[in-house]
Amino acid sequence: MTEIILAAIEVVISFIFIVVSIHTFLDTIDSGNRNKALRKLYICVTMIMLLDVASWAGEGKTDLLSVISMKVGCFALFALSYLHIVFFLDYFLTYVTLTRRQHIMSILVRCICAALFVAAIFSEKFRIFYYIDENNVHHRGPYFICSYVFSILALLIIIYFVVYHRRNYGKETFMAFLSFFIFPLIFMIIQWYARLGLQFTNVGFAMSLILLFILHEREKTAIIINQQKKIIEQQKGLIEKENELSDMKITLFESQIKPHFVFNVLNTIYMLCDMDVEKAKTAISEFSEYFRSNAELVETRGTIPFLRELEHVQGYLSLEKIRFGDKIEVLYDLKENGFEIPPYTLQSIVENAVKHGVGKKKEGGRVIIRTGKNEDEYYIIVEDDGAGFDVKETTRKADSSGMNIGIRNISERLRYLCKGNLEIESEVGVGTKVTISIPVEEETNGNE
Repeated sequence: MTEIILAAIEVVISFIFIVVSIHTFLDTIDSGNRNKALRKLYICVTMIMLLDVASWAGEGKTDLLSVISMKVGCFALFALSYLHIVFFLDYFLTYVTLTRRQHIMSILVRCICAALFVAAIFSEKFRIFYYIDENNVHHRGPYFICSYVFSILALLIIIYFVVYHRRNYGKETFMAFLSFFIFPLIFMIIQWYARLGLQFTNVGFAMSLILLFILHEREKTAIIINQQKKIIEQQKGLIEKENELSDMKITLFESQIKPHFVFNVLNTIYMLCDMDVEKAKTAISEFSEYFRSNAELVETRGTIPFLRELEHVQGYLSLEKIRFGDKIEVLYDLKENGFEIPPYTLQSIVENAVKHGVGKKKEGGRVIIRTGKNEDEYYIIVEDDGAGFDVKETTRKADSSGMNIGIRNISERLRYLCKGNLEIESEVGVGTKVTISIPVEEETNGNE
C-alpha cells in the first residue's frame, strides 16, 4: 500500500513538473540561461519519476511491455540521475563565477557524471551497476556501490561550491541550494528504513526543485517590480524635466520683454513720431508683430523650424536697428535651414550679441549669423566683434540675473530636446563666437 501511495505521489509531481516545463517554454519575460537550466532539471526529474513508476509496475512480469518498461526504467534511474547532477551544476553556475581551481573541479564533476553515464549504458549487459534476471526482476550489480560513491563525490564538490559562494546570493537562495542535497538524503534514509521498491529519493529531489521554482518566480517578480519602479522614476524625471523646461520658457519669455527693452523701443517710437511718422508706424507694427510672435513661441512644445526662429530674430533685430541705426550691422550666411531648434535659442544668443557685445561699444559693431552642415551635424554660428568677456570669470560668478543663466537654459534645452551642444568662445575687446551643433538624426525631435 505504501508503494502505491508513493507511486501516485511521483505521478502527480511528474504532471506538475510537465506543466511547469511548459510554463518555462512559454515564458516571454525570462528566456535566459537560468530559466533554461531549470527547465532541464524539471524535465529530467519528471522522466526519472515516471520511468521509476513504470519499472516498479513491470517488475516480476514477463510480458513484453513490462520487460521494456523495466529495462528503460532501470537505465533511466541511473543515467538520468547523473545528468541531473550536471544540470544542477549548470543552474548553480548562472549565479556565480568559479575560480580557476573551481572551474577545473567543475570539469571533474562533468567527467565523473559522463563516465557513470557510459557505465550505465553497459550495466545491464555486463552487470556493472545492475542487471535484470529472466523473471524481469532488478538486482544490484557488483559495482553498484561505485555509482553511489562517485555520485556522492560529485555532489560534495558542488556542495563545496555552494558553501564557498554563499555570500554571492541571499540566504533564501543558499537554503534552496542546500535543499537539493538535504532532501534527497533524508528521503534516502527513509527508503532504506522502509525497504521501499521505489526510489523515494526522487521525491526529495522534486521537493528541492519546487523550492527552486518558487525562488525563481520570486526573483522574476522582484525584477519586474524593479523595472516598474525604474519606469516610474523615469516618468517622474520626465515630468520634472518638463517642469524645468516650462520654467526655462517663462524665463526666456521674460528675458524678451524686460522693461528696459520695452521702454527703449517705446522711447524710440516716441521720438520717431516727431521726426518720421511713417517710420514710427512701421516701428509700432514691427513691435506688435514681435510680441505676437513671442506669445506664440511660449506656447510651443518641442522644437520649431529654424526659419521660424530666424523670422522672430529678424523682428527683434529690426527693432534694435531702429534704436542703434547704422551702429549695428547684421550679416547672414545661411547654407542650411532645413532643421529644427528649440524656440528662443537663436533669439537669446543674438540678443546677447547685441546687448552684451556690439551694444557696449560706442562705435557699435557687426553680428554674423551662419548655418551649415558637417558630416553628421548641423551647426549655427553667431559671431560678433563687440566688447567680449572672460568666459572662465563669467562662469565662475554664475550671475543668476544676467547672461549666464540664459546661456545655461539654452544649453540645457538644446541637450534635452535635440541632443544638441553649445560652445562659447570670447575674448575681451575682440568679440564673442557661439556655436550650436545639432546631430542630423536628432534634428526633428518634436514639433508644436
